[in-house]
Amino acid sequence: MNKFFLLLSCVFLTSVAHSQTVTVNKQNEKIKNESIEVFATSLDGKKEDIQTAWIKLLKSMGKLKQGSDPMIVTEPTINGTSFSGGTVYAGRKEGDKSTEVWIGINPSEWNSKDVTYANRELQRC
Repeated sequence: MNKFFLLLSCVFLTSVAHSQTVTVNKQNEKIKNESIEVFATSLDGKKEDIQTAWIKLLKSMGKLKQGSDPMIVTEPTINGTSFSGGTVYAGRKEGDKSTEVWIGINPSEWNSKDVTYANRELQRC
């Protein structure tokens, strides 16, 4: 019985030790000579792992163009809602110990009724 509690304690402590607090910040990025408000967060981990996970997330949202800077997602689906007219912009900035990823939309490219919903859901993303 004592071994069971010891094992359970070790598993719990291991999961707590590897957790990461994620905070989302608003910042401005320059897209097509316009400054747009985007949502950014800083992630700790291997650059390759973060890049792979970030691209996987963006591909799940729609058609991804990776060759451009920033990356562009056309025909996005955000939280199950499809948007045929909008474009999502995303990027990353690699630092020494962490990588910052960001995502946002240019409101002038979207239907005005969809902007608030899209921004709210992207912030949760």
